[in-house]
Amino acid sequence: MKLKIPSLIIFTIISLALGTCGAWFFSTLGSLSRTLKDLSSMFFLGTGLISAGFFIVILLRQIESDSSNPNSESQSS
Repeated sequence: MKLKIPSLIIFTIISLALGTCGAWFFSTLGSLSRTLKDLSSMFFLGTGLISAGFFIVILLRQIESDSSNPNSESQSS
């Protein structure tokens, strides 16, 4: 997956926001039982955190590879 760093930051923020909004929506929905509210809220929050973590790992790998490339080129020349 070759995404630019600003795109990864935006995807991370969107993932966290959607997870939090989904958790808030299902926790305040009045027509669901308490157990279903809790399970759906935790599902959306967990999904948002996992996807944000995925984008953070990709972001850190790209930052690490971008910062190590100039050093390896200068040493080999």
